[in-house]
Amino acid sequence: MPESFFIFHKTLFRYQNIIKLGLNTDTVCAIDVEDQFLQYNVIADINLFLDYVYQHGFHYLVVYASASYLDCFLRRQSARSR
Repeated sequence: MPESFFIFHKTLFRYQNIIKLGLNTDTVCAIDVEDQFLQYNVIADINLFLDYVYQHGFHYLVVYASASYLDCFLRRQSARSR
């Protein structure tokens, strides 16, 4: 199965858990980009999550990543573009 299939289902799972907890659309939703499921197409996967929950009314969104992770990610991106 394509990776995007798993990422979508992970996003759906997260959204369903938000709903099961009874959280309303004023809740701040966050995604941790260091999650093991977001290691191949990180930017597209983050955007999928953000777009999905935003379309379902959650407009307070946060993306979390440590400085060391972002530094490593940017170095990998730079190496790929060479």
